[in-house]
Amino acid sequence: MKQENSKDKASNNSKSEEEFQVLAAYDINHVTNDVYQHNFGFKPTQTAIEKLTPAQLDKFGANTWLLSPP
Repeated sequence: MKQENSKDKASNNSKSEEEFQVLAAYDINHVTNDVYQHNFGFKPTQTAIEKLTPAQLDKFGANTWLLSPP
C-alpha cells in the first residue's frame, strides 16, 4: 500500500521551505488516479478512504495528513 515519491520542497510565499515525502495517495476515481500518475509518477490506491482502518494509516508513521474535499 505504501507509495513513495522522491523528497520535494514546498514553498510558502518564498519565506520558508519544508521538506516532505508523499507516502500514499488515495482516490476512488480511476480517471483522477490516471491524471495523478501522469503528473506525479505513481498511481494512487483506488479506494474509498472511509474503508481505511486506523491501523492501516498508523503504519505510515506520518506526522501530517493532507486531505481535500471532493
